[in-house]
Amino acid sequence: VTIKKMSGLAASLKTGWQMRPWAGFADTTNMGPPANANAWADRATSNLGYYKANYLAIAGVMFLFSVFTNPLLLIVVLIEAAAFFFIVEKPVAPQFSHQQKLAGVGILGVVLLFITGSFLSILFSLALTTLVVVGHASVRKTQLKGKVTNIAQDIKREFS
Repeated sequence: VTIKKMSGLAASLKTGWQMRPWAGFADTTNMGPPANANAWADRATSNLGYYKANYLAIAGVMFLFSVFTNPLLLIVVLIEAAAFFFIVEKPVAPQFSHQQKLAGVGILGVVLLFITGSFLSILFSLALTTLVVVGHASVRKTQLKGKVTNIAQDIKREFS
C-alpha cells in the first residue's frame, strides 16, 4: 500500500456520499479473495470509496445496537448530547474558548465511558464495524461502474 493510494482514498472519502444498492453490495457472486497484496490494496481502496455511504450506515447501525443494548452507554450518550447542545447553543462559561469547551465535553465523555464500564462496548462496536467493513472491502470484487464513479469523482474534485 503506497502513500499515493492512501491519499487517493482520503480524497475519495470527501465526495460522492450516496447510498449504493444493498442488493449489489451484498451480492455473494461478486466476492472472492484478491490475487495479491496490490490487488487487495486496489480493491479495498476502490470499494471503500464506492461503498462509503453503505459502510457508514453499517457503522451507524452497529453503534445504535451497542447503545440500545447497554443502558449505561445510552445514558452517557444522552449526557454528552445535552452537554454538546448547551455548549453550542447556549452562551455558557464565556471565559473559555469554543475549542476548550468542546475538549471539556470530550474529556467528560471519556471519563463517563470509563466510570460506567461502557468503553468496552464502544471498543467492541468499533472493532466489529472495522472487521465487517475491511472484510467486505477486501473480498468484494470491484466493478467497472465503481471504478468509473471513483475516477469521475476524482476529476470533479480536481476541477472544482
